[in-house]
Amino acid sequence: MNTWIIYVGGKSSTNYVIGKKGGIWGLKNLKSHSELKEVNSGDEIIFVHNITRPKKLFPESIPGFPRVKNAEHFKFQGVVEEIVKGKITKGFYESSEVVWPDNTYPYRFHFEIESTEKNVLFTIQKHGDDFIKKTLLSFHSKGDVAKIELENNASSLKDELTLDANSKELSSLEGKITYRIAKEVVRDAKLAQKKKANHLIEHGKYFCQVCDFSFYDFYGVQYDYIECHHINPLSETGETETQLSDLILLCANCHRVVHQSTECMTIEKLMVLVGKRKTDVI
Repeated sequence: MNTWIIYVGGKSSTNYVIGKKGGIWGLKNLKSHSELKEVNSGDEIIFVHNITRPKKLFPESIPGFPRVKNAEHFKFQGVVEEIVKGKITKGFYESSEVVWPDNTYPYRFHFEIESTEKNVLFTIQKHGDDFIKKTLLSFHSKGDVAKIELENNASSLKDELTLDANSKELSSLEGKITYRIAKEVVRDAKLAQKKKANHLIEHGKYFCQVCDFSFYDFYGVQYDYIECHHINPLSETGETETQLSDLILLCANCHRVVHQSTECMTIEKLMVLVGKRKTDVI
């Protein structure tokens, strides 16, 4: 089973609506490098519709956006009107039956919608590097499919990894797949996304609310990143109503430190620790 992405621009909204209603998609031309013929029943399909770049969220102007080079896919970030996910119900075929008013689009497949998400923050941080990269690839190919390559860490490992340490050969077998029963504390991802979005609107970039470290300043806009932490750990409070004020944004280092021990470090203690380190450096 493969997963395919198609980008649909705002100018194609009419055809997009018709396609969603009828559960059908088609291309006008089939290029030599197109993978559309590989689309089969049972595959997953993702439509990404109409990306924009609101200045209040993305203050840095990108000339020509959304038309950016494939090699600069990190610039292809913004807000998309919607993301539709579904299943292919009929793989690639050709037909001249009239579906869309402006053209035939004979190279087709059928699908059914499983989920729709509106006004989605479209960033590498949220969707991953390959998702953004392949959406941009579809953008440049005028709505053709782009396949997401799912990484298999187990298969990419060698059967045996040998290291040299103190003149003794050390080896270990890795990559075995195991299944475990685990207890999970349920969190609402939308709260964290809202907290981050509010911070981005107010400040134009992410930075740690304890140590002030900014991935944006240090690595550049394409690597802007932050993590969200519950001030009162859910593992200790149990099921409870969470407000945005109960969350704090931390860099990866600070977030790792507060979770180092069996009992979560308080933000107050972390602030004292960070403040002491800053004083020592000065």
